[in-house]
Formats: sequence, structure tokens, C-alpha cells
Amino acid sequence: MGRPSKPMELLVSPIRSLVAAALFATAMLFSACATHSPATNQATTSVKANAFSALVPFATDEGMARLGRSDAKIDFAVLANQFEAQYNSAFCGPTSAAIVLNTLHSRSANLPRDHVRLRKDDVQFMPAGADPIVPRFTQDNVIDRGPKSRAQVLGEPITIGGKQVKDFGYQLRQFDAMLRANALVTTVVVVDDARSEQAIRADLADNLARGGDYVIVNYRREAVGQKEAVGVHLDSLRLRAYPFPDSVREFVAQHSHVYVVEQNRDAQMKSLLVTEFGFDPAVLPSVLHFDGTPITARFIAAAILARENWALQQRLASKC
Repeated sequence: MGRPSKPMELLVSPIRSLVAAALFATAMLFSACATHSPATNQATTSVKANAFSALVPFATDEGMARLGRSDAKIDFAVLANQFEAQYNSAFCGPTSAAIVLNTLHSRSANLPRDHVRLRKDDVQFMPAGADPIVPRFTQDNVIDRGPKSRAQVLGEPITIGGKQVKDFGYQLRQFDAMLRANALVTTVVVVDDARSEQAIRADLADNLARGGDYVIVNYRREAVGQKEAVGVHLDSLRLRAYPFPDSVREFVAQHSHVYVVEQNRDAQMKSLLVTEFGFDPAVLPSVLHFDGTPITARFIAAAILARENWALQQRLASKC
């Protein structure tokens, strides 16, 4: 979710190269979707190839400096207070929806209580009638109100164009329908090459300078350097305390393997996880950084991609 200042500091090329991007605003929900036709000349190809390199990662000195300079960030703090990482790789849309809904309705008296993750053993010693669940929208209950079922989001075949297909996650208009089902007022604007970059910038700056509505950007990963060919989709969980809560066990159980990133030579955090929960060490590959310098996103990404690409090569070799 970009929040550049006026004049906006993103370069022209990254904006145009956000292929199939969708912008939604809520409570007068504005949205836009950028599409990009294939490059047909050398200049256009160069712009597209280098577009993502001009994007500034948020968690850098320059990213924080731009946030500080921006005068179009009225929504930043309230959204940050409700941020949560998706726990299921197909739940990108529901996670964004939950963040926006909780931002809009955090003080509401009738927020839903989601008991999906509450185990029977969790309440056996609690007073009769006690409910430990915090009222809020979740990645699970926002799906329940939408027209696409949870099973369909996770791959149950549906009919599209007269054919039965597995349609994981949400397409743009499916996502819009789910937002509307959760009582949000939405508008979808498809941004193609006919829509000028100046108009895109103006719409973004106008929305980001005004409170009470929010922008969600849906884009193709390769447009910002996250090439689809890599085939890597990551969920994240931040370890905040020890002993670990049960949510850590649940997170690991939902994934084939979980990278444990730590600034420690001996992988002590991984050892604690194995000891506490009895995990197979093989499902917890380590990403270790211990040269005395701050760990960077580039280092983490390179380490994970190196392992994922190696695993892919091994799988392909086994089929030869």
C-alpha cells in the first residue's frame, strides 16, 4: 500500500507497470485496477524491466524518510494499528478486507466473534458462559459473508465460462463482491493504458490525503520484481514471546516448511521451537545472520529463494 507525498515520489514507470493493480477505498470505497499491454518496442521493454527497481522498500531509511515527508498519510496510523499477516496463502484478499473492516469498525459494539480457532480444551477451565474471543473481523469470517465459499477460495472447482476450474483466492470482482457482502461501499475502476499516469497519481494523492476511506492495491507480482516464475509465496509470523503461544504450533502445522529467521549463529530460536513443540527440524530450515551487521530484507529473500530454487531443481530432477 503506497503512500507517496504530493508531488508523488513514485516514478512514472512503476505506476504504469503495476500490472492488473486494483485500488479500493472504503466508506466511499474507491478502487482502480491497472493493466499493462505487452511491450512492443525497446524503450517500453526497458521501462517495464526496470520499473520495480525504482520502487523503494518501506523498511529502509529512504522508505521511512519518504513517509516522514509525505503529506498524504492520514490513514497510515489507523491501518497500522489493525495490520495482521495472512495465515493462509490463499487469503490475501480476506486479510486486506479484515484490516480495513477493523480499522473502520474498531469501536463498534457489535463486532463479530470468530470461534474458528478456539479449541474445546481452551475453555474447559473458564467460567460458564465466558468467551475469550476478542470481537473483530478475521480472515475467516469475512469469507463467510461473501458469495465465494471458503472451499472455493481453497480450490473447490467452480464454473467459469462454462468450464469447471479451480479458482484459488480472489479475482478482482470476486474480491469486490466479498467487500460489498461485508457492508462496504465500493467502486472498481479498471486502469489501462488509456488512463493517464497523471490521473492515477491524482486519484491516489486525493484518497491518501483524506481520512475515512482506504486504498487496497492488487497487482501482478512480477510488476514489482516478485516474478511469478519463482513460484514462492510466503506467509509470516512474528515470534513475540517465550513460552510460545499455540498460534505458533498452528502456523507451522499449516505449512510444509517454515523458515526461522534469526540473528544467531547457533539457531537457538529453532532449537527452542523443536524442544517446545517437538517439530521435525527438517520442516524448520534456518536463515541465520551473524556477521554483526543489521539483517536486511535482501539477505532474507536471497537465502529463501536460494533454498526454494534448489528444492525445485531437486523435484524436477526426480522426475527425469
